[in-house]
Amino acid sequence: MTRAVRPRRIWVLLQGALREAAHLRLAWVLGLVAGAFAAGGGVLLELNFGAEEPRFIADYARGTLHLWGTALAVLLGGSLYFGALDRRTLPLLLVRGVVRAEWLLAVLLAVWVALMWLTLAVAASLWAALLWRGQSVALSDVLQALGPGYLQLCLVAVMTLAMCAVSRQLLLAAALALGLTLAAQLAPIVDWARLHGGGTARAGWALLGALVPDFDYLETAPPLCALLNAAGYSVLYFAGAVLAFSRREL
Repeated sequence: MTRAVRPRRIWVLLQGALREAAHLRLAWVLGLVAGAFAAGGGVLLELNFGAEEPRFIADYARGTLHLWGTALAVLLGGSLYFGALDRRTLPLLLVRGVVRAEWLLAVLLAVWVALMWLTLAVAASLWAALLWRGQSVALSDVLQALGPGYLQLCLVAVMTLAMCAVSRQLLLAAALALGLTLAAQLAPIVDWARLHGGGTARAGWALLGALVPDFDYLETAPPLCALLNAAGYSVLYFAGAVLAFSRREL
């Protein structure tokens, strides 16, 4: 009977996490991101990049999404996690029968929803900029181009949650999450070090390469392969977060 009501319980927890995200002025963050991108796009519209113009604007959009999205994933995920611990609301939920893994999943889903809103805002700004420049581009194509970036941000969010579960402070968790994000960005360098390192160093680089996702692969792989890769690492880090959080004293 308890298992049958868990999806509804997660849905209720997700609604609470989204309300908390709204209380943290998430809408202001999204508006600032969209406004910053629109302002930058306005400057780009004054320039002429010739045949490379659509690609340049698309790269600008992906860079904006990754920069602001990484900050949003780390700060929002950490704030929701440590905020519930600091206000002592999580122990009350546990007394009412909520499982720790369900609460963690609700927090992760709330961050993923926020990142989806951010991706849609950037996609709409990019689409409008391309149409203004006379480029006939479908909105679905713009969303497809930003899809790998969204998968990367989802991985940043779940890595942040795992680092929160093993840390005692938001600052340390954010630093560890940003370190993993940087390693994911530099995955080709990690792979090169694994091939050219020796002895213990090679084993260490190999372990790091296995535990850290490759963001370049998500950009170049077929959509289904990229989705499966992101899903696999999401399950890995979420399982680690659940294991660490289950042993934590509240």
